[in-house]
Amino acid sequence: MGLDYTYMLYFKQEQLSDVLQGLAKISEPCHPPTQIHFPDQVLTIPLGKLPPYSEENIYQFNDPELKFDTVLIFDEDEAILDWGHGQIVDDSFRGPPGMEYIYPVSVGYIYLYVYNDLSSYSPEIILDLKDLVLFEFGTTGTRMSTMFLYSTSIRKKFIELLRKYNGVCGIFNNEEEGEVFWLDRKEISGVIDDVWLSPEEIARKLSKI
Repeated sequence: MGLDYTYMLYFKQEQLSDVLQGLAKISEPCHPPTQIHFPDQVLTIPLGKLPPYSEENIYQFNDPELKFDTVLIFDEDEAILDWGHGQIVDDSFRGPPGMEYIYPVSVGYIYLYVYNDLSSYSPEIILDLKDLVLFEFGTTGTRMSTMFLYSTSIRKKFIELLRKYNGVCGIFNNEEEGEVFWLDRKEISGVIDDVWLSPEEIARKLSKI
């Protein structure tokens, strides 16, 4: 069985629309796009909807899970080059010969699972999670998981999302333990045994180390 590493980013539920729009800005367009119905708006984003498909790609904002396949844009780095499937977004980004340039490249498919209802995953700590939404970014297998592990560009982009949208917690899940790299609105470095701990419990555990 191959590796299945993931990035887990927690945000306040009130930030759901903003984070989705932020992801849309770093996504390759998908046709047809997906509509998400909020009480005050219909948000159309260029993210592909995973099965089960409907006649139209539509979610309600408070559905327990929103599932997408995405192609996200990152700055090229050594790990992405080693993976070898990233596509330069636009040839116009190429610099003159002899000049170093970090190319933006598209990487996909990255599977995105947005969990609005975390009770089925951590029922014993649901009170700590009731106001949070989890964005979990998954890979297609071992090679892509290895890229997730070593890519500084991917980590940097997820930290930018957390910083811009007041992210609560960021975890890299390597299936054996979780590397906590964002907590309480700042970058940190910590390790937890259970990636499904709530951010509040993570903060309590790491404060004792």
